[in-house]
Amino acid sequence: MRIIGGTARGRKLATFRGRAIRPALARIRESIFSHLGACVEQSIVLDLYAGCGAYGLEALSRGARQAIFVDSSPAALQVIETNISNLGFTRQARTLCGDALIVPSAEETEKEPADLIFMDPPFDLFGSPHRGQEIIRRATDLLRARSTRQGARLILRFPAFARREIALERAELRRYGESMVAFLEKGI
Repeated sequence: MRIIGGTARGRKLATFRGRAIRPALARIRESIFSHLGACVEQSIVLDLYAGCGAYGLEALSRGARQAIFVDSSPAALQVIETNISNLGFTRQARTLCGDALIVPSAEETEKEPADLIFMDPPFDLFGSPHRGQEIIRRATDLLRARSTRQGARLILRFPAFARREIALERAELRRYGESMVAFLEKGI
């Protein structure tokens, strides 16, 4: 896996081994960042369920001011910290260990509201309709929170098989094979 655009374009990312991890393919990330365009520049980014940190690192490479990576796995955070260091983003990036469904407080985001939020939860969490709805509820809560700016954008990747159970009002949806990506915006 590599960074696909910006100052770190082409640089390789440390990742995980095994089938439990399914990072977003380059074509999905490319499409997402093409859709976001210039709004990435100077943004404050939250990368929730960060995995190896691909979304937040891609945003930093494309000019984001700061990225905060949240994951509950110490192994994931170690991989993210390796990637942050290897790409030279140590001043602009922080990691938080914890449940990504808990909205980071204003203090945790250094009192700067987020502009971009990436949520890419493990697809097995959508095996239960209750858990899938909890993720959707938290996504909409994030857009209402004081820790996000007016006009903030949230990008949620989820399995296409869960589309019927997921009610996302006013979301732009795109399908990429077995994945769906929802684009939501605060204030719309």
